[in-house]
Amino acid sequence: MNIMKTILRIILFAAIALMPLAASADDDIATLRSQAEAGQKQQEEARKQNATAQQQNAEPATDDNAAKLKKALSSERYERAAALHELAENHYAPAYYHYAKSLYEGGNYDKAREYCKLSISAWQNVAASKMLLTHIDKKKETAETQPAAAEVDRQQQSSEPATDDNAAKLKKALSSGRYERAAALRELAENHYAPAYYHYAQSRYDAGDYNKAREYCNLSISAEQNVAASKMLLRDIDAKLEN
Repeated sequence: MNIMKTILRIILFAAIALMPLAASADDDIATLRSQAEAGQKQQEEARKQNATAQQQNAEPATDDNAAKLKKALSSERYERAAALHELAENHYAPAYYHYAKSLYEGGNYDKAREYCKLSISAWQNVAASKMLLTHIDKKKETAETQPAAAEVDRQQQSSEPATDDNAAKLKKALSSGRYERAAALRELAENHYAPAYYHYAQSRYDAGDYNKAREYCNLSISAEQNVAASKMLLRDIDAKLEN
């Protein structure tokens, strides 16, 4: 009987001694669970922040292009053509149709057709682009079938000497002194000789007439003459106007 009591006392003491250890283990498990949940929350928060940052980085460019397009469509013809040219070359799809229309109005039917097809492919202004394609086809068909050979020869004969004369004037102007060059370039530009537009814009820039320089840069880009140089000069003009 005494032995049994002794054994029971030992078991009781052992159970009392192990109780803190069990409680400690429970605390450790709870701590680990809490840390795991906190880690998951941090990872989820980091993912959300990363997604937000990516969206914020992506949206300004689109918004900026949308603003540029809106401004371009309310601008004068030549400034509009230059702005649409830039947006289309930067692959801003909503500008494709408007640039195609600008090219169509300028008589550049092949390029207009190209950007109509790009607009349709990008699902932008599809109906309008298809209608414009129809007009382009009609214009091209008319241009190819109506003029008689004699009329074409007459047009070539009447236009080529003037073109050659203007090319000679431009070459002479670019090798002349500053004031003679400025006067000659002005005459060529005002007579709508497109290859002179950029050089006249550069002349006006050098003289500090930045608004006139901008106008002729845009004309040069619209006429697809010295496009890269005209765009670079436009950036210089913007920098001067900002200062």
